[in-house]
Amino acid sequence: MSSKTIAQVHLADETRTSVVCDADTTCSDVVALVAEKLELFSNVSDFALVEEGAQFTRLLSGEQKPMEIVNSWNKKNTGRLVMRRVYNMTPEAPIEDPAMKHLTFAQTRSDVVQSRLAVTSDVAVQLAALYLFTVHGCHNPEVHAEGFLAKHIAEYVPEALMKEKSVPEWEAAILAAHAALDPATTEETAVDAYLATMKELVHFGMTTFPARYIRKGKAKIGDIVHVGVSAKGVAILTNPSMEVSGQYAFEQIYSWGASETVFSMSTNEEEEGLQHVFESREASHIAALLQGYVGKILENM
Repeated sequence: MSSKTIAQVHLADETRTSVVCDADTTCSDVVALVAEKLELFSNVSDFALVEEGAQFTRLLSGEQKPMEIVNSWNKKNTGRLVMRRVYNMTPEAPIEDPAMKHLTFAQTRSDVVQSRLAVTSDVAVQLAALYLFTVHGCHNPEVHAEGFLAKHIAEYVPEALMKEKSVPEWEAAILAAHAALDPATTEETAVDAYLATMKELVHFGMTTFPARYIRKGKAKIGDIVHVGVSAKGVAILTNPSMEVSGQYAFEQIYSWGASETVFSMSTNEEEEGLQHVFESREASHIAALLQGYVGKILENM
């Protein structure tokens, strides 16, 4: 009889759940078990386990064994398993499943505050006000006053924008936007408004990875960019504004590959293919996600 162990699976809403695993349990099995616990009934295959360490994230395939992953960690470099929505074939589509909406909202908000999805300062304030409503409800001037957000401002303001204003300035702007929300706002409509705002961004639905753009063909570049992977293919996004500087559909990409720290792809911009080379700690994650999207597209054909 194979021994069993408890695997802790972290979720985008900063909660975690426990799953009983044995040596034969796969990552796909764990995702299915967690989905059942969460009463997540739609698009479960959009989710996958990601291994997060101190210096890296790695997308795990459905066939990999969580027990092998967990047993490979040591006390000095403890990782964790995170269930994320890694595939989003129709990001513009409305979300009816309550569990799916909750997880998508939580993951989107997390990506915003970590600046994996870039927004302007004005949009950041509006998003923060909507998130504040989902946590603390309607504006109450006696409670939501100066100092209310000061110790928690990092939960509301994107990392990349934090230095644009002082903490009191960010707090004042967020509280003013919170006070200006429609009195008929509910937690559900606040979540809907948050996601609707994000859907207007060209990079919504992408998983983005910070990288150094080493080379395009023979031209050395060296710029810090974001590589965005989605159902539409690969986008190269400027840093920090995340404007699209290059967009490649899957049919325009001849090949791709990754080492531990280098991701490269060859596109159809030249007769023999133009190679783009990026340096990233998440190089293997980029390649695995691309392969996963190709599999999803083939399944839907």
